[in-house]
Amino acid sequence: MLKMDDSTAIDVASKSKLSYWVALINEQFGKKDFKQARDIISQALVHFPNHPHLLDRLFMVDQRWDLSISSKKIHLITAKESDFDFLQQCYANEAFMDQFLPMGRKNQSPESMLSALKNNTFSVARFKSVHWVIHKEIQETKTQKVLTGNLKPIGLVTLADIQIAHRRAEVLVGIPNPEDRKQAAAVIATLLVFDFAFNQIGLQKLTSLVIANNPHSQR
Repeated sequence: MLKMDDSTAIDVASKSKLSYWVALINEQFGKKDFKQARDIISQALVHFPNHPHLLDRLFMVDQRWDLSISSKKIHLITAKESDFDFLQQCYANEAFMDQFLPMGRKNQSPESMLSALKNNTFSVARFKSVHWVIHKEIQETKTQKVLTGNLKPIGLVTLADIQIAHRRAEVLVGIPNPEDRKQAAAVIATLLVFDFAFNQIGLQKLTSLVIANNPHSQR
């Protein structure tokens, strides 16, 4: 029969083994309880600081993936259920999607799109991708006063095929309506993604495919 001191000793011995923490983390990933997984990873890093496997797992559940990215007039806001109608409009625009998702990629069905929006937190851990909707601040004139702060969805930004070990991803930026591309909205959105990817979250390489019939992206 174990005494209290024996039980404590076994617990301490278990926590000194990397396999103990990896098993706990894998269990939470299997349950898709990524918040709990993040808490366990933080505890494990106390015992195994800078361990590559733990850092890779922490990278996948980093809270910053779910944050909005903003400049003065352009905001990249994590896609959510309220964006469903706008996303449907984008996917229904075949000319736009042929350029935004080239190489014959399968468009999402409304059901899968809505399901993804409902589970939009921890998207890197779930799908190895993260999606933002580009919002532009618009001004409205009312009783001779200029009101600011109203946001209009104008486009999409995605980091796709995120490779955890190599810290690389493919970046996709698209604005369907040419009128919304004025004032360098696409350029600003792209620079915001670059700053986030390289200076904040720690990606090391971004790739992007620009196809021949997309002169706007070529410019």
